Parts: sequence; C-alpha cells; structure tokens
Amino acid sequence: MMNKSARTRAAILEQALRVACAQGLQEITLGGIADRMGMSKSGVMTRFGSIDQLQLEVVKAYVHRFEREVFVPALAMPPGLPRLQAAFAYWCRHVAAAMGRDALYAYFARACGEPCSPACHALTHAVLAWRTELEHCVRQAVESGQLDAATDSGQLAYEIYGAILLLHHDMRFHGNERAEAQATRTFQSLITRQQGDSSWISTRVTQ
Repeated sequence: MMNKSARTRAAILEQALRVACAQGLQEITLGGIADRMGMSKSGVMTRFGSIDQLQLEVVKAYVHRFEREVFVPALAMPPGLPRLQAAFAYWCRHVAAAMGRDALYAYFARACGEPCSPACHALTHAVLAWRTELEHCVRQAVESGQLDAATDSGQLAYEIYGAILLLHHDMRFHGNERAEAQATRTFQSLITRQQGDSSWISTRVTQ
C-alpha cells in the first residue's frame, strides 16, 4: 500500500499524463500541474525535482500504458501473422479509444527533429522499438511461410506503420469516424499483396 507521499506523486503523474495526451508534452509545467492539483509549485518540484524529470516520468507512464494495451496482448498470440494482426488491431483500438486526441504521440512526430530532451529521447526510443516489433512480426510470418518469401519485411512494416500514422492524423485532425475501418482495410490489402489468400484475417480482435 502506498503512503500519502507516494499517492500524491502518483496523482501528480496521472494529471500530467492527462495534460500530455490532451495538449502535448510541451504543455506540462510545474506551475500548471500545481494549479490542477491545488498544491504549491514547490510541492510538485519536491516530488519530481525538475520539469524534465516530470516529463520523463510522464513518457515512461505513457509507454507502459501503451505496451500494456497493445503489445502485451498481441504477444500472447502465435508468432507471425496472428501476432502482427493482433498488434495492428490493438494499436488501432488504442488510437480509436482516444478518438485521435493523443497529443503526446503527435508531439513525438513534431519534436523528433528538435534538440532532444530526455523525455523526447525516451519516447523516440519506445516508438522505434514498437516499429521494430512490427517488423519482427512480419519477418516471423515470412520465415514461417505465411507470407511470400520475397516479402521485404522492412518495407511492409513501414507501410503498416504508415497506416497507423494516417489513422492518428484522420481521427485527430478530421474526426474521421471511418478511419479505423479504413486502416483495417489498408492492412488487409497490404497483407493480401504478399499472400494470395487473406481468409485468415479477422477484422477485429476478440478478448
């Protein structure tokens, strides 16, 4: 059981994570979070030390939540196409649940070319790891004969990730309610291109 100080720290972190997801990582400030929490700025500072550390902890919490919702259940599926399809479907579900209002992910896309803060570096590392996992799933599918042996694993993973980014874009900036279904059809088309029979694909992941 957490003591009072630990509970307060966890509550601050959750509040900061909400701000990051709604408005972007750059909107997290010690003063702003202190106001939201009804506490002093020094109270927030005492528990995190600096704004850089608070932002870094927010990214770590975001990465943990994302992996718990997307890759943990996907990795429970058999290697290859089933795991790849599950990872894509859970990722789409994660985006759709936020209705595209995942400003933290959008911040990553915008800030990756800027001087890299510890938080941005951590998010960059996580996103690259997620993309690597997609490519690993594709490679497993090729090695097991589920996809054509001539499949370029890196290229296919790149195109699948592109469909995910387009889903983020269409839901966030256009409010496209059909975006998840369109992303799923794009995924199916990409797989079909590498395998004549796409009958194995389901359009949803069942719990």
